[in-house]
Amino acid sequence: MGLFTAPEDILIEAISEKRPQVRLEHCVGSIEGVFKNALRKEPRLLAFIGGYEVNYMKKGLVQIRNDYDVVIKYQDCAPDSLSDVIVDNGRWDPMSVIGKTGPREVSIVTKDLNALEKKLSSILNVLPRSYEGCLGWQTGTMSFPKLSGDSLCQLTYSYVVPPHELRQLQSKAQFAAKN
Repeated sequence: MGLFTAPEDILIEAISEKRPQVRLEHCVGSIEGVFKNALRKEPRLLAFIGGYEVNYMKKGLVQIRNDYDVVIKYQDCAPDSLSDVIVDNGRWDPMSVIGKTGPREVSIVTKDLNALEKKLSSILNVLPRSYEGCLGWQTGTMSFPKLSGDSLCQLTYSYVVPPHELRQLQSKAQFAAKN
């Protein structure tokens, strides 16, 4: 007999690899319970899930086990990997999104959306004055209250020109000034 892998662990692996379908076998309880357990173990999955559809078959004489065939719908702006998602546990520093070349877009999972918004506002309002080409920033939020108490905040920036084009223009200007 082989090793048993918990359905939530299979779901975590499937979502982190962005597989469109996954089969979860021998589940005790509802598919929502499997998703809740997966999101408790790995809250960063919230940045990937746009929705899901499920078909199931009851197993056993008492029919307490279910096999689920899950089709996962991913967000259009889902990050490339779990490591691209930040979990705000109250100690996250918003300065970590600001680099030498400017701010980076980020997905943040948090339990306290209001506290995160205040934290972001305190630092990000100075960005348009600090980085050439940065016009401002905006956040989008999403949550699945039936599956998780966490919320997802996606932080994006608007630019006069894209940052890589701005760097090219700056290089050309510096070259022309030297010559």
